[in-house]
Amino acid sequence: LSNLFKGSDPFYAQGRTVTARDLLDSAAQRIEKDLKTQPAVRGRLLEVMGNAYQRLGILDRAEQMFGALIPVRESVYGAGSVPAAQAYRERGDVRRQRSELAEAEADLRISLALLEKNPAANQREMPDAVNNLGLVLQAEGKIGEARQFLERAVALSRKLPDEPRTLTLMSNLGDVLGDLALYPQAEQVLREVVKRRHELLGDNHPQVPRAMMKLGWVLAQKGDYAEGEALCLSALEGLRRTLGPEHFDVIATTNILGRIYLEIGRAREAEARFRSALELGRRTLGPTHAAIASYQTSLGVTIMEKGDLSAAEALFRDSLAICRQSRVATRNTATVLAASGRLLIAKGAWQQAEPLLTESLALRQAQFGKSHPATAE
Repeated sequence: LSNLFKGSDPFYAQGRTVTARDLLDSAAQRIEKDLKTQPAVRGRLLEVMGNAYQRLGILDRAEQMFGALIPVRESVYGAGSVPAAQAYRERGDVRRQRSELAEAEADLRISLALLEKNPAANQREMPDAVNNLGLVLQAEGKIGEARQFLERAVALSRKLPDEPRTLTLMSNLGDVLGDLALYPQAEQVLREVVKRRHELLGDNHPQVPRAMMKLGWVLAQKGDYAEGEALCLSALEGLRRTLGPEHFDVIATTNILGRIYLEIGRAREAEARFRSALELGRRTLGPTHAAIASYQTSLGVTIMEKGDLSAAEALFRDSLAICRQSRVATRNTATVLAASGRLLIAKGAWQQAEPLLTESLALRQAQFGKSHPATAE
């Protein structure tokens, strides 16, 4: 560590600004060479650096750290141990964020299976594993199943004296309740999360604006656009301040603001937000991340409403190709199919539109049920 942090000393840096990324990259190189005979220490540092990379939004490096951690934990503690289960859970969560959903689900089911074999030792680890699997199921469009896992995670966490973690799990539950159009329940949960996070963490912790963003989107979906917009604007400012301008949460909040503006008829502002989210997303997440399909579809809908059908069609086509690459039919898939179908109708291509809309309807009925607003749409 002494040698590592010399890099931030101006006598050694020689005018170069040393960032957290620089220190992490340097540490990653050093532990590969310096700690081969100290696997327990190496494992601890791999975990610390994996968490740091993940929170900075550098997900490829985070996945590498947790991938290297798994065999270290299995070697030191045993293949069926709780520390090994934790490593699988951490890699699974990063894979979810990278939209590698099938791989993420596999990691998390391994983690849960290991934890269920260690009931006496897993009390602190189990809520996070259950929560993370719920998040994967949510991303896959299995919303009802996701709710069951997230409710279980909150119930397990409430048994432990760790309110900040319980609030994180509650935030995720509020998000999925919003997906199910259970807006009063979602609002109640998320208002509690925002209030308690403000009290516990203050204004300069990224978990506070993250919860505000989720609450703002739920309020907008239930028709309270003014408060929803205000919360999301405040969240965007807080996320930029605490996480930097290119973090995934900043990009997601930018896209949500675009969706709010589109709903209330402020199409020019919506388009600007969508273009910003798409540009940042392509640069930081890569062109084939699942979120890119969502951002492109939002932009395509805005452009289609302006009458530029050819540009919108190109965006929808690329978005659908991204969705089809996944081994699971995500929520994005149904949205892109529906948008593509509406565009074909606008072009008078009714026969081509019908199979796309039929597939979209079947996916939404499976994901949300027949009475959900997304299905009715």
